[in-house]
Amino acid sequence: MGSYTGARSAYTAVVERASRDTSATYRAEKQVMETHELNPLVDPGANNWGKSRRSLIRFNPMEDGRFEVSVGLSVPVEIRLDTTGSMGNNVDIALKGIPDIRDYLESVLRSGCEAHVATGVFNDIVDRFPDGSSGVVLTRSQFEMTEKMAEQMQYHIPMRHGGDGPEDPHYGLFAAAYLSSFYINRIGLKGYDFTISDATAHSQLDKSQLTRIFGKDVFDAVAKNGHQIDPDKLPSNREMVQDLLTRSHAFFLQVGDSGHTTRYWADLMGEDRVVVLPRTELLPQVMSAIVGLTEGTLDLQSVVEYLTERSVSKRDAVLIERSVRNIPIGAQTELENFNNIPKKGDIFNTKEDLWPAVYAADRDDLDVEKAPEEVGGWI
Repeated sequence: MGSYTGARSAYTAVVERASRDTSATYRAEKQVMETHELNPLVDPGANNWGKSRRSLIRFNPMEDGRFEVSVGLSVPVEIRLDTTGSMGNNVDIALKGIPDIRDYLESVLRSGCEAHVATGVFNDIVDRFPDGSSGVVLTRSQFEMTEKMAEQMQYHIPMRHGGDGPEDPHYGLFAAAYLSSFYINRIGLKGYDFTISDATAHSQLDKSQLTRIFGKDVFDAVAKNGHQIDPDKLPSNREMVQDLLTRSHAFFLQVGDSGHTTRYWADLMGEDRVVVLPRTELLPQVMSAIVGLTEGTLDLQSVVEYLTERSVSKRDAVLIERSVRNIPIGAQTELENFNNIPKKGDIFNTKEDLWPAVYAADRDDLDVEKAPEEVGGWI
């Protein structure tokens, strides 16, 4: 696991500033009150970034015009937080744990893989935006590494109120399913998606809210991303989740013990994808356990030891193990090309290519271990 000095430096600066304010996102909230606009770094409809969020391989340009892989496989991890009512402090909890989320994820990913993390918040449609209008507020960052995660996290706008009934995470699920572009999907593997809430969701998307959040060209953006959606026949929550599961190992992380909430999400996602958080403060540890078990770097016998070695109390480690024991363990290992992933030093002719033109193990100018004969070339 790396030191991630940049991430912690940025995090420290954010926390020091937040400690002088009401909350970690106070300044962003104040800015929205004045401008009535979200920061473009987290605005799902900002045209300067595009509607779709991407997680691609990191390359170093070469003098001959080709591209060298700088780390390896990018593994996208998206986290969306309910910020209504009693859930209003989740943004602050998540901000506090951002460097830990990165560190924990890196500790359970295979060698040659790096986590690209996107964060976001959602509210209830009855909440009031600063201009006095009501409607869904959704923020969604880019997929980033190290210090940029901390930078973007402070621009989310938690609403901190709203009704106690169903909330509106399904607009974030829409973005995850139809406005995401991942290299990892192109080679038959999946990223990770986590929704954190204590409530159910409203039953249906609303066209006016989609265009309000993502812009009037949202359906054109969806089409450019390879999906066809009829604006007058929007997908149901179940259809969105099923589409999301084709690209991501998706989970609902439940705050609280509401049986109604558990049953709703179990019916929507499957019982094995609903995980009750022992405490919201343990979010990084729970997510890392889920990723490790899915990636095959952890098993149920090693989860408690893994967590206690990272200063988690034995009691909390046992609670986490119990909460994640029913997930689809090893699901990533069963997918196509699990053992055939880009490696540091591989060379691609173009950034759009699916596979390298030259493998690091075959380069004479690199001192790397030769690839096993049985691996051979990639499909």
